[in-house]
Amino acid sequence: RDPSVYTGPGTDRIVPWKGYWMKFYQPCELVFPPVQVAAAAAARRTAVERSPRDWSMLLKATAATGAAAQAVVGRTEEGRQMAAPPPFMDYVQITIVDGDDRLGVDLQSTREASAWPLEVSTDLSETEIMLTWPDLSGIPNSYRPLLTDTKTGDKRYMRTSTGYVFTSAVGGETRRFTLEMAPPDAYTMAVTGVVAAQTSGGHVDIRVNLTADASLDVEVLNIAGRKVGNVCSGRQCERGVTTLTYSGTGSRGTRLPNGRYLMRAYARTEHGQQARAMTTFDIRR
Repeated sequence: RDPSVYTGPGTDRIVPWKGYWMKFYQPCELVFPPVQVAAAAAARRTAVERSPRDWSMLLKATAATGAAAQAVVGRTEEGRQMAAPPPFMDYVQITIVDGDDRLGVDLQSTREASAWPLEVSTDLSETEIMLTWPDLSGIPNSYRPLLTDTKTGDKRYMRTSTGYVFTSAVGGETRRFTLEMAPPDAYTMAVTGVVAAQTSGGHVDIRVNLTADASLDVEVLNIAGRKVGNVCSGRQCERGVTTLTYSGTGSRGTRLPNGRYLMRAYARTEHGQQARAMTTFDIRR
């Protein structure tokens, strides 16, 4: 692993029974030092200095068969690119498109716009492919990474979703995506308030405030956190305050006993952004 490219968790050793691809631009001799020497060198290695504006993100593509590949995108002061390894049989591959080139690493100059066209390719027929981004901690908090499937138009806000799944066509396919950084004020959906209170008629009035249109789930938990009732599932709500009513009936169709309960609201936007909030309320009869 080259820490100047990706600073996340990785391995500094060549592990037996795994394949590695290396590209050389001039004749050279490749030397593998003994394990003890390599370990001592690793212990003496100094940390790589990076500009505060430098960042990188690892993308992984994994097939249901176990085939996997990865690519790295990000930004650095002067920019840096590395070619992608060639595919083999029964493969999945993820690359960054740069004209006619297919890259495995594309760290754009900080003077460029933050957008990357991606391709996920496979020769596997009708196979589930998962695209994931395991660690976004290296991305500045002001960035809003958004992944778009250009075939279907589906979008994923990457900070609150962990992956995207599609099934390859018969004979395999190349699926194209775009990864871009949305404006800092975009995709700031939140559940800013949940209020629940029992009325004189015995029902519970609920008010949920959303900062964006979303699909809303509201459920009732006992004080130990176990689900005991449901208010709504997948209800499409517009930005603003949504008003709901809960009858006080539990999951088994019987009235909940007197006591204190939790009301949990969970919202999802069409872009995959997620938010939740919780409040307490009492049932007294």
